[in-house]
Amino acid sequence: IYNWLDGKQRSIEMDKKESVNTSDTTKEDLEALREALRLERLRVKAYEQLIKEAESYYNISIEKKSGSKQSKK
Repeated sequence: IYNWLDGKQRSIEMDKKESVNTSDTTKEDLEALREALRLERLRVKAYEQLIKEAESYYNISIEKKSGSKQSKK
């Protein structure tokens, strides 16, 4: 997302230099990003709830705890 935003910012700066009005496009892009962020936050909440339900159902720990060591291969 950061690379995409950086590219969009460069594009906007270039358009401004060419005296092209980009305010409408910028607002549309910002709204699209806000909607995408809202959906991703919702997806994260759904996955977190799914993990909690699975842990409860199977009586096991699924979510990795902070400080956990990775297994050796």
